[in-house]
Amino acid sequence: MTATYSTVPGLTPLETARFHSNVGALTETGCREWMRSKNAFGYGKVKLRRRDFASHRVAWTLAHGPIPDGMCVLHRCDNPSCCNPDHLFLGTVQDNKADCVSKGRHARGTRCGCHTHPESRAFGDKNGSRKHPECLVSGELVNTAKITEDQVREIRRLYSNGMEQIEIANRFPLTQASVSKIVLRKTWKHVA
Repeated sequence: MTATYSTVPGLTPLETARFHSNVGALTETGCREWMRSKNAFGYGKVKLRRRDFASHRVAWTLAHGPIPDGMCVLHRCDNPSCCNPDHLFLGTVQDNKADCVSKGRHARGTRCGCHTHPESRAFGDKNGSRKHPECLVSGELVNTAKITEDQVREIRRLYSNGMEQIEIANRFPLTQASVSKIVLRKTWKHVA
């Protein structure tokens, strides 16, 4: 899991006993798996004081104390539901990513979401912009538009009369690159 995590609170003896009662027995691989709910990636979820925490982070906290800010708890065993403190170690987000890549768990090629679940992607005529073109906002209606359609026509007229793009940019609240896109009709295509 690579994300920003909440600090696991100090557990009461009752919470500690409840946590340990939900951790399975030692397996032949040495793992002690979380037996309750898990997220979509297989990491155990622990409900403590109305908040969810990753079970391996709680296991680390119980065995070694608080997790330093910005640190991740990584698995040596590559078993996301494992709560055996001997299989856990601390690392940065970069360490976590490198560990993921070294173990071949990162999405790449045919393991990427668009390949594994193509039904969840809207391609071609199923894309929202094709199904509902009336919903697309363009030109002056875009809330970040800096110029109007009349100004676009003026920019194109000035350029066709031989004015340099940088000079045009100085007349309007634009950069030279923006002027270039306007005169080449890469932007504001709908303006004649």
